[in-house]
Order: sequence, then structure tokens, then C-alpha cells
Amino acid sequence: MTSTSERAPRADARFFPGWIVVGAAFVLLMANSGFIFYGQAVYLDALTDERGFSTGAASLGQSLVFVVGGLVGPRVGKLITDRDVRVVVLGGLVTSWVAVVLLGRVEELWQLYAVNVLLGVGFSAAGLVPATTVVTRWFETRRSVALAIASTGLSVGGLTFTQLVAWWIRRDGLELATPWLVVVWAACTLPVVPLLWPTPEHRGVLASGAVAGSVAMGVAYEIAVRSRFFTMVTAGYVLVLGMQVGGITHLVKLGNERAGDGTGGQLIAGLTIASVVARLIGGVVADKQPLVRLAVGFAATQALALALLSQVESGLLLVLCAVLFGATIGNILMLQPLLFADAMGARDYARIFALNQLIVVAGVALGPFLLGALHDAASYRLSYLVGAVLCALGTVLLSRAGSTQAARAELDTQRPVQG
Repeated sequence: MTSTSERAPRADARFFPGWIVVGAAFVLLMANSGFIFYGQAVYLDALTDERGFSTGAASLGQSLVFVVGGLVGPRVGKLITDRDVRVVVLGGLVTSWVAVVLLGRVEELWQLYAVNVLLGVGFSAAGLVPATTVVTRWFETRRSVALAIASTGLSVGGLTFTQLVAWWIRRDGLELATPWLVVVWAACTLPVVPLLWPTPEHRGVLASGAVAGSVAMGVAYEIAVRSRFFTMVTAGYVLVLGMQVGGITHLVKLGNERAGDGTGGQLIAGLTIASVVARLIGGVVADKQPLVRLAVGFAATQALALALLSQVESGLLLVLCAVLFGATIGNILMLQPLLFADAMGARDYARIFALNQLIVVAGVALGPFLLGALHDAASYRLSYLVGAVLCALGTVLLSRAGSTQAARAELDTQRPVQG
């Protein structure tokens, strides 16, 4: 990080404030995921049932959330580089709350699309880019463990808040449930926003593993985004993450169609439990194993899970497939920021990761819409099978990135001298 006083407490002191930041990021991502990311599956089911929108049309609207989130991501990255991240996060939360309340009142497709544009802005400003940037700044060592814990909030959100969303909408309907969901959302996140201290300097300490007088290490943005590593990881994630989001978005509807009402909720529960457990294990493993190799393994397993979901019919088998799917989801999401942090450092991480998010949003937007359109044209059997094939292609691209160590060594030769 930037140079600090020689008298600053060491990061290995008995109590390290960085873990408070990790906890705050955990809660922020838990809400962002539960009410928006995983919540899209519940909103899709409610919008098609209560408002009569076709699956394809509603899926296109939900794709806008991720499109807009990606488009505003670079701006978010620039803002949190120049300003206090807490101000940006608070603005994102307020925007999300307004959008969710309005979502319960949409009657026309244009209204749904307009609301989802607003929701996409909030999703980006209070989501992965600010949360992972802050954690990356606080940890030079044990970064994979810190990011694993923080990003586990994504899975816990699906297990807790998404279940709350499903229960409340099922009981009261979309319009009556959404204001109360926002109240819960605000009550959980407002207390932790002040704890997202932008840098260790704000608390008078060094980053974990940093040495007094050290400077921020990392590759310049202009060099990083032209590298083979950035290109191949980003291309792979376009397909891998796009099919992941598509599969999640349609999971509730798939389960309810094949095995009856209530099955979709069981699939989400199984998926999120598996994601939580597997992500925590993956965070420990990632501290000791090649990161790209892990990402390729999880992406290949995700392709297999999507292929199985395309075929099975019984409730029990669907749940087992969802568990397999969930075991890959958390780790793929955790590894995405970790790959760039490990290969390129903290210096321009926010801008590098935000550009990755902008490009990957093409796949994230394609996933829900493609699977929804194929469902309307044929069935979920075809749509999930196509998703599996595209995910497998993304796995091949990801495997071509090389290791983070090799990327770091190559980029080090192009890194300007830092003063």
C-alpha cells in the first residue's frame, strides 16, 4: 500500500482490523447476492406468474441488471479509486432499494426494463467491485482466505435472504412483499457500511503481510488489460459465468415445472448450502494450489452439472444436481477477483477488475436470456444442454491463460518503476 509511518502497528498484531473489513464485505455481498443475484430467480417466477410476462421477455429484463451493472462498473472502479468507497456503496444501496420497491409495482414490460436498469446501477455500486477492492487493499498475504470469507456472503445470501424473498413473495405477492424486503435489507447493511474502511491507513495499520514504508505493488492498468492473461481469463469467464447466471436464474422455474411447486426453492437451498461449504474449503485450498488450475476444474464441473440438470426429472435428482452446481458457483465467483489480484496486484485492481466485469457482463446478460428463449422455443432440456456446451467452451479458453505466477513474471518485466 502507500507508505505509512514506521510506527504503524504491524498487520500481524493480536487484533487486525482487516478482519472487520472482511466481515463488513461479507454482509454487503450477502445482501447484494440474496436480494439481487440469486433473487432474480424468484423475481422471474413471480413476474411470469403474477404479471403474465413470458419467460423470455422477463429474462431479457433481468439481463439488463447485469448489462447495466457491467457498463457502470468501470465508473464505479474509478470512483472508489478517487473517493471513499463507503459513499459509493451507500449510493448503490439506496438505488437498489428504490428499484426493488418499484419492481413490485411494474405492470408493463417497459417499466420492468426501466426498473432493472436502476437495479443494475445499485448492483454494481454495492457489489463485487467495491467489496473485493477493499479486501484486496487490506491483505497482501492470506488474500485468498480473506476473499473466500468475504465472498462466502454471496452464497449465504442465497441461503438466507433469497429464501426470505421467496417466502414473502409467495405469501403476500410481489407488490406487498418488496417494501418489507427493503426494510430488512437496510437494517442489515446500514450498520456495516461505516466499517468498510477504504485502506489500512484509515486505521493506522499496515496491510496484512506489508512492511512499513512499502508502496502499492501491482501492474499498471494499461499494461494489465493488454496481457494474454487478462484476455483469456476474461474470455473464459464470459461463457462460464454467463451460463452460471443463466442456470441460476431459471433454476426455480425449472424445478417447479419438472417436480411441482416448492421444488425450485429446494434447488436454490441445496445450491446455496453447497456453495457456502465448497467456497470455504476452496478458500483454504486456493492458498496452496495453482489458481487457474482450480478455476478450470470448477468450470468443467459446472458444465457437467448444467448437462445433468438438462436431463433429470425427479425432485431428488434435481436437488443433487443443484448441489453439484452449487459446489462450483461459489468457487468460480471467488476465483474471479483472486486471479487478477494474484497476477496483477492491488495497485490498479479496482479498474482492472471493473473492466473484466464490463466485458464478462456480455455473457452474464446472454445467459438468462438465451436459456429463457430456448425454454420458450423448446424446453429447459435444450436450454440447459446448450448452457453446458458453452460453459465447456469457456473452460477451454480459461485453460489457455497460463498460471498467475507466469503472468506475474511476464508483467513484472513491463512494470514501471514505482517511487
